Amino acid sequence: MTTPLHPLTAPDAPGPEPRSHPSHHVVRCLRIEGEFDSATARAAVPPDAPPVDFAELRVPAEKAVELAAQEAAAPFAPASGPLLRIRVLRFADRACLLLAVAHRSLLDPGGLDAFLADHARAYSAARRGGPAAPAAQQQSDRPERSERPERSDRPEPTSGPSAAQAAADLAYWRARPPLPVLDLLTDLPRRPRSDRGGAVEHFVLPPDLISGLRELSVNPDDPVTPHDPDGSAAVYAAAAVFLARHTGQWEVPLLVPVRPAPAGPGGAARPETEVVLTPRLDDDPTFRELTARTAAELARARAHASALPPGALARLTGDSGDPDRQAVPVTFAVRSRPARPPQYGQTVCTPVALHLGTAARDLSFALDLRGDALHGTLEYDTDLFAPVTAQRLVRRLEELLTAAARRPDTRVTALPVLPSEERELVVTAWNRTAREFPRDRTTASFFEEQVRRDPSAIAVEHEDATLTYGELNTRANHLAHRLIGLGVVPDQPVGLCLPPSLDMVVCLLGILKAGGAYLPLDPDYPAERLRHVVDDAAARVVLTDAEHAPPFAGTAARVLLRDAPEPPNGTPAPPGTDPEVPATAEHLAYVLYTSGSTGAPKGVAVTHRALARLVKGADYVELGPDEAHLQLSPLSFDASLIELWGALLNGGRLVLPPSGLPFPDRLEAALRRHRITTLLLVSPQLHVAAERFPQELARVRQLLVGGDVLSPASAAQLLPHLDDTRFLHVYGPTECTLFATWKSIEAVDTNRPTIPIGRPIANTRTYVLDEDLNPVPTGVPGHLWLGGDGLAREYLGRPELTRERFLPDPFGPPDSRIYRTGDLARWLPDGDLEFLGRSDDQVKVRGYRIELGEVDAALAAHPDVRSVATVVRDDAPGGQALAAYLVGDRHLDDRELRAHLASRLPAFMVPAAFVRLDAIPLTPNGKVDRKALPAPEFGAGDAPQEGPRTELEAQVLGTIAEVLGLRAVGADEDFFDLGGNSLLLVDLFTRLQSRVPDSGLTLVDLLENRTGAGIAALVELSRGGA
Repeated sequence: MTTPLHPLTAPDAPGPEPRSHPSHHVVRCLRIEGEFDSATARAAVPPDAPPVDFAELRVPAEKAVELAAQEAAAPFAPASGPLLRIRVLRFADRACLLLAVAHRSLLDPGGLDAFLADHARAYSAARRGGPAAPAAQQQSDRPERSERPERSDRPEPTSGPSAAQAAADLAYWRARPPLPVLDLLTDLPRRPRSDRGGAVEHFVLPPDLISGLRELSVNPDDPVTPHDPDGSAAVYAAAAVFLARHTGQWEVPLLVPVRPAPAGPGGAARPETEVVLTPRLDDDPTFRELTARTAAELARARAHASALPPGALARLTGDSGDPDRQAVPVTFAVRSRPARPPQYGQTVCTPVALHLGTAARDLSFALDLRGDALHGTLEYDTDLFAPVTAQRLVRRLEELLTAAARRPDTRVTALPVLPSEERELVVTAWNRTAREFPRDRTTASFFEEQVRRDPSAIAVEHEDATLTYGELNTRANHLAHRLIGLGVVPDQPVGLCLPPSLDMVVCLLGILKAGGAYLPLDPDYPAERLRHVVDDAAARVVLTDAEHAPPFAGTAARVLLRDAPEPPNGTPAPPGTDPEVPATAEHLAYVLYTSGSTGAPKGVAVTHRALARLVKGADYVELGPDEAHLQLSPLSFDASLIELWGALLNGGRLVLPPSGLPFPDRLEAALRRHRITTLLLVSPQLHVAAERFPQELARVRQLLVGGDVLSPASAAQLLPHLDDTRFLHVYGPTECTLFATWKSIEAVDTNRPTIPIGRPIANTRTYVLDEDLNPVPTGVPGHLWLGGDGLAREYLGRPELTRERFLPDPFGPPDSRIYRTGDLARWLPDGDLEFLGRSDDQVKVRGYRIELGEVDAALAAHPDVRSVATVVRDDAPGGQALAAYLVGDRHLDDRELRAHLASRLPAFMVPAAFVRLDAIPLTPNGKVDRKALPAPEFGAGDAPQEGPRTELEAQVLGTIAEVLGLRAVGADEDFFDLGGNSLLLVDLFTRLQSRVPDSGLTLVDLLENRTGAGIAALVELSRGGA
C-alpha cells in the first residue's frame, strides 16, 4: 500500500455484519483501540475476532516482504486458535504491507478474497465515518460475478448435505476404480525428509487465450457452472495431456479444487474441496472431445463433492501425509479471483507475491483468472526439481494451452508441448559436436602413417615378446599380399580365429591392408555358431591355427593355418611393401556379430570412416604415442576397438595381457608390469578391480568405464583414489562404433540410481524421441536415437532389418541417418543423458549384449521343450543373471539343458537358472507376464549328486554354496554349471583364502578345478596330504 493504514478507535469501528462466506461467522470486522506508536498496538476485539497487529519497521520494502514471509510461515495452533492473523507492517518510506494469513480449514482462496473485500469496505466506511457498504454474497469460487441481495431476517438455509446426499456422494467416490499411479520422473532422486523445500515460478497467459478456453469449457449439463467462465475444464483437459506427455501414461490422476453447489436457492457457498479427475486419453481424442469428457467428469465431481470432509481425499485415494508417498503428486487449480485488489480508502493497493519456501506436493500449478488474463504460478519441490526445469515446465504448459485453444480439433498426441527454444536446445545446441577429423582415409593408412613417423617404436607387447611398428608393418604386408592373391577385395569379410597373440595383431592389419574387413571368430564360441557366422558373412578366407581349425572344415571358406610350416625353399615370399588397394573410407573395416532376436546372430558392418570417428580427433579421451593400452576384451567384443585402434592408429603401445589367468589376476599383472595409461573396463569389472587393487587403478591416467549402468556406489568407492586419473563413463552400442556418449566423473551423487551417460562425443548426434520421432522435452523419457559419422553401414545381408533400425535423420544434414538403439533415456536439465533401461527384449549382462529371443530360440530347439521365456533377474548372486522358464514334455535335467545350449550359444548366453512350469503365464494381450514368473533358485538345479566326504570338502562346498546363494552343493558339481561366473569365482577365491588356512590355491587353480571335490583335493596336495 502506498500510504499507511491507521488503527481505528472503538467509536469508528464498524460492528459485526458480513456473513458473505461460510467462514465469516467466525470472522468479524475488526475493532481497534489505542494509539499507534512504534510498538505493536493490540486490538480489543470481540472474543471470536482475531487481533490485528500494527508494527512500525524502519526497513526497506524488500526486507518487510521477507519479514512478512517469516510471519506467514509461523504455524497455527488449531486447537486453541486463532486461525486467522492480520498484521500491518509500516516501513521506511511510509508505505505499508497488509498481511492476512488464514488456516486452510478456515478460509479457502475464494473465502480469503471475500474476507479481505469485506475488511476493506469496513475500513473505508469507518474512515469516512459512515456505515459499511453491503457485502457481496459468494455462491461460488467466483466472488466478482454474483451479488447477494440485502439480507432478510429469515433463517439461514442449512449449508451441509443431507444424510442421504452424503451417503450417495461417498458411494460415488468409493465406487471409482483405483487411481493410476503417476510415474513422474524428477531431476533429483527422492530422499527421506520431514519437510519439502519449495520455490515458485510466475507466469501470465494472454487474454486471447482465455476466450478460446472459455468457449471450449461450456457444459450445459453442469447445474453449478454451465458456462465455466474461467475455462477450467479446458485447462484441466490440457493438464491431463501435459502429464501424459511427461510420463507416457494415458490415464493420469488430476488433483483439482471444486466448490460444491449451494444447499438450496440462496444458500451460502460451501467451502472448496479437492477431488481427483482421471480423464481418458488412451483412444487419442481430439482436444475438444477431451475437454467435453473433462467437463462432464468435473460436473459429476462437483455434484458429489459436498460429503468430502477434510482428510477424506487421503482416505479415498490412499494419499499419505508422507511427502514422498503421495498418490497424486501434481495438482492443478483454476480459480476466478478479483480483477482488482481490495481498496482501503484512497490507498493504492498492489498484491505482493509471497512464498513460504515450502512445497505441498511435487508440482502445484495454480491459474487465477483476474479480469481477462490468467495469472499462473508453479510451486515446485526444490529437493526434486531444478529451477530451470520449473521454468521449462511453465513454458511447455503455455505452449500446450495455446495450441489447444487455437486448434481444438487436433488429436492430443499431435499437440505440441515442446517450445521452440527448448526444441532448439535438445535438437541442435546439445548436438553441436562437429569436429575436424580425417574422414576420408582408411584404417591401414593411419597405421602406415605411424610406421613412417617412428618405425622403431614398440607397437605390441605380449608377455616377453614385442613387435615394433616397422616389424609389425612388414609382417602384416606379407600377409596382405598373400590375401590379395587369394582374391580378397574391399568389403570382403575375412575370418580371424586366434587367441590373443602377436600374430593375431599381424592378421588384423594384414586383412585391413588387403582391403578386406576383419571378421572376429571367438575361439571359445561353439562350433555351430562359428560355422554360422562364417557362412552368413560369406567369408572367403579364415585365418586360424591347427587347434582352432576344425569348426571351419565344412564351410566354403579357405582356411589358412598361421602355425603351418613355412613354404619350401624356392617359393617366393610375399613382398613386405605396403600394398596398394582401392579401399576407401566408405568400405568396411570389420564385421562384428551380435546376438539376434530371431535366434541367429546378426553382423554389424562398420566402415573405416566410422572407426576413424572413434579414435582420430577424439574429444573424450587423449590418444597419442605416450599412451599404453591394455586389450582386455576379445576381438568379438566391440570394447576391443578402442583398445586396439586407439593405440595402433595413434602411435601408442598395445599390451596383450598374460594368457591363462582369470580376469582380475590378468588385469593386476598387466597394470603392475606394463605401465598401462589408458584402460577400458565394463561396470562389473570395475567393481571387482576397485575392491581388490584400487591403488593399481590409480596409476592409470585415463580410466574409461563402459556399460549402460554404472553404480554410483562403485564409482564413489574408487573416486578418492583417482587423484591424477581422468575417470570417464562411456556408452554406446555396436551399431555406433562402440562409443556414442561420455561423461567425466568428478563427483558422485550416491542417491542417484545410476551415473548419467553424458553427452555425445565428437561427430555424434543424440536424440530422445517419442514414438512418432518427435523430440521430447528435457526430463521426459523417450527412445534414444543416435546419428553421426559413427553409425554402422548396415546389418550384413539383412536389408530389411537395416531399413527398420536405420532411418533418415529428420534433423541432421542431407543424406544423414539415425539409429534406434532400443534404449530409453532422458535429457537431464544440464544437458547430460540418463539411461533408463531397454524398450525391447535386448539386455546387457556383465557387459555382453544379449537378445533374449536368441536364447529362447536355442532352448526351443530342444525336442522336449514346448515353450520357454528367458528373462534377466536382478536377484542372482553377484548381480544380474539370465533365468529360463520352460514347459517340457518331460523333466529336463539342468546338465542336459546346459549341454544343449553350450553347443549353440556362447557361455555368457547360457542361463544361470532353469525353472520348470506347467505353463508360461501370459498377460491378457498374449505376452509373457514377467511379473508372474516365480523367483528362481539360482544354481539349485537337480539334487546334489553326492555330499562331502571329508571335513575339508564340507568346508569348501559350504563356501561355494554361500557364494552362489544355494542351500547345498554336490561334491562333483561344476561351479559354472551352478550359475557361477568369473566375478563370483573371485569372491570364492577371496573367501577360501580366509577360511582354509595354508590352502596354496590360486585363481588359476579354481578356474581349472571347478568342483568342490577337485578344490579340496588340491588343498590336500598342497599341504602334503594323501
